[in-house]
This record gives sequence, structure tokens and C-alpha cells, in this order.
Amino acid sequence: MLPTNINDVIFSSNGDKLLLSSIINGSIAFPSDAIKAMLLYVRYGTGKTTLALMIPTFLEMLSASEQELLEYDWCYSYIGRNISVTPDNNGKDQITPQSLLYLNCGEINKATAGMFDILNSFIKRYLGNICPASSKVHIILDEIDCLDKHQQDKLKGFVTSTPSYVVFYMTTNNIQQVNKGLQSRSHLVLMDGLNANNKELYIKILRKEFKHLKKYTNEQLEKWLVSTEGDWRDIEKGVFRL
Repeated sequence: MLPTNINDVIFSSNGDKLLLSSIINGSIAFPSDAIKAMLLYVRYGTGKTTLALMIPTFLEMLSASEQELLEYDWCYSYIGRNISVTPDNNGKDQITPQSLLYLNCGEINKATAGMFDILNSFIKRYLGNICPASSKVHIILDEIDCLDKHQQDKLKGFVTSTPSYVVFYMTTNNIQQVNKGLQSRSHLVLMDGLNANNKELYIKILRKEFKHLKKYTNEQLEKWLVSTEGDWRDIEKGVFRL
């Protein structure tokens, strides 16, 4: 059930979907001088980390030439495998963002080097658009609320001072524990699971992915979905029991 385009992602509101669509089609400049980060927040299991992994591929496609767009199968990496966002190019050489760093902030204090040493070292290796999919440095900070107050205060200034080609993608299940300055420097994208605005899309994706659900009405599926609260992990664990 991994998404291959923005239409496969379930947002809490049409406004959030419009924002992300405008970013990946280039009608909204991102990153900008004022906003260099994206913060995906609230409910667990709604695809925040997956979306953070996918968006860098679309941003690199914006900087690619027409030849590069046709020459490669553009993908994002998810737990060791590549997920194509250009299915029409399947069979061609796959390409993913060349400068992407993923850090789980819940584990960062266990690292041999400090977080900012890791970030600075990675940014210094910027490829400078010398090859396809290398126009930006993409830094994913998962579970940003696990950083303490001092780390978040320092990160706020770090985000502001980094070069314009560095983009930050942050996720959290606890927005109230995230520095207000970091929030101010970010596009905020709410992902809080099932609601009246998106229940039909949940059902559409379920019917597409799981053919055995054809014996159930939409009303029956909606009743079951309410029990999962839109958590894709709970959905996947429970759907084969229906």
C-alpha cells in the first residue's frame, strides 16, 4: 500500500493536499528564504515518514531535464527497496535522490557523533547538481519531538543558517513538544487519520489493494475503519481478518 504519487496519500484536509501538490509541481517555491522545512504531524501510522521519503524525489524531478525525466525510473527508497513514482518508466535505470539523510531522533543520542556533527558532515558532501537527482540536500528528521529543548533550540538556528539547497523534513506525533520556532520555519501538514473529509479515499484505496473486500458495502467498511482510526498499520493487520 505504499504511495506512488500524491493522490495515494490521505491528508486530513484538501488544503494540506493542495499545499503539497503545489510544492511538487513547482507552483510554490520550496525551500524558500523563509521556509526551509516541512513538518508532518499528529497521528502515528498515517504515512508521515513515507511521505517525507517520497517528496524529495518529486523535488529532484523539478530540477531534472526533460531527457533525465524520460531516461530514468524515478523512485524513493523505503526500507531497502525502491518505490517507483514514474510507473511509465518501469524497466529503465532507477534513480533516487543522491543526497538524502534519514535520522531517527529517538536514536540520535546513541550515535557516536553528535547530531549536528552528522548534519554538517553530510551537507559538506553536497554534489552540487553534478549528476541527476542531486540538486538539493534532503534531511529527514523523524520523531523530532524526541530531541530535547537545547537540541531543538539549536536546530532552529541551524535550519535558518543552512544554504538554500538544504531541505528539512520533520515528523512528530506530539506537535505540542516541538519548538514554536521550528514550527514557524516549516510548512505544517496535518495527518490525523480518518475523518469525514477523507473516509471515501480510505475505502477507495482499500478496494483497490484488497479484492476480497468487494463482498462488503462501503458502510460496513467505514464502520470497521473507524475502529482503526485510519492507522495504516492497524488496517494492514486487520484487513485479512475481514
